Amino acid sequence: MKSFTKKDGTTPPPEDGGRNPTIMFKGETRSNDTHQSTTDLDARLYKKSEGDKSRLCYLGHALMENRNGLAVDV
Repeated sequence: MKSFTKKDGTTPPPEDGGRNPTIMFKGETRSNDTHQSTTDLDARLYKKSEGDKSRLCYLGHALMENRNGLAVDV
């Protein structure tokens, strides 16, 4: 998740080894309170279930009309 960075803008210094030394998430907790997406500010971390991994997703709600299935309000 290259587009997922800390809100305060600080990054830890890169360590030797690994595939991408500029992005180091090992050992730190990522949550919507501490991190944000750089490409879409409305994207949040979501999990479908307890054992599933977190992904950046956009949560959209739509009010649907019952009979014909038309989107009434977004």
